Amino acid sequence: MQTRTVCGAVLVGVGGVVGGWWLCGWLREQWQRGRRARSKDTGAWGDLEMLKPDSGASKDEVAERYARLRLQHGDNTICTLSRQVLTSVLGYDPSDQESPVLQAFRPLKTGTHCSFAKRAVVWACHGSFSLETISTGACGIADGDDVDAVDATLRAMALFASACHKIDAFVIALPPASTIQEHGSNVRRLLTWLSDMDPSGRRCMAKSVDKSRWVFTFAGNEFFITTFAPCYPRQSSRYQFGVRDAAFILFQPYHSFLLHRVGVETSRSETNYTHPANVRDEIRARFARHGSPYFVPEDPARMPNCHQAVSPLTLHAPAVRWWLDTCPLSRHTLQQLEVMGWKEEG
Repeated sequence: MQTRTVCGAVLVGVGGVVGGWWLCGWLREQWQRGRRARSKDTGAWGDLEMLKPDSGASKDEVAERYARLRLQHGDNTICTLSRQVLTSVLGYDPSDQESPVLQAFRPLKTGTHCSFAKRAVVWACHGSFSLETISTGACGIADGDDVDAVDATLRAMALFASACHKIDAFVIALPPASTIQEHGSNVRRLLTWLSDMDPSGRRCMAKSVDKSRWVFTFAGNEFFITTFAPCYPRQSSRYQFGVRDAAFILFQPYHSFLLHRVGVETSRSETNYTHPANVRDEIRARFARHGSPYFVPEDPARMPNCHQAVSPLTLHAPAVRWWLDTCPLSRHTLQQLEVMGWKEEG
């Protein structure tokens, strides 16, 4: 009996030693794998400091570093397509600067106080695309001559969203709303339709749009959305510089802000309007100097993105609850909603 006990103890001891050796070997292997992965990432990224707005690196250096990263990690493909290829694939050329939509959008692009808008590369919807030709039914495409325009716009939007082209934005024309409620309703209709047609199936408009975590997504990409309409006065950052026969919705992928060195989101108190410290400060200061300041939250992470999509008519006007069916105006301004923790009362 004692012999069995001793043998059992010896076996347990040997097993523990072997198990310990195996565990040490496994941990060493995992550490080496992690080291190799970090080394590989360093090769793709190079000096991470280069991506910071104050690094001193040129825009071309940042763009090249970003392109190498995207290629190596494989989450997107750098895609350079000729105008002939775009036309053959989509049925129209979304990059054509003489297209009706981009021509109509040009006064905004050249007149805005955003410092990088003038050199931004923008694609547009098909010239015959119309909000009236879409539906949120099963097919999402209307009958008749406008089918090709709607389908082509969907395919162009999907191509723009799913690959990294160094395209800064995609613009879609909307009806020229005369009131902010009408404009908000048009924005909701378009975004809901795109959400229903999203090839990724995420349907972001079916989520809680008024929550801070919500962001508009399409084809697996996230977008910062800004909209413009004739109803916005000159004192608004969404003023259209005389364009009266259309409104616009602009989709900006977040990598565009990286390539233009805009920098991370900062709070209102961190913004230096007198002596801008970075591109983001300069943009905010330029709008303020021209009498069209826009709301900057003290805690950007808490502000719901929905309030940036459809801005109030002016800085002190009521917020627009455009995601609701009747597009009601809030009883509060953005400043008041911020104090209330972004919770609507009443």
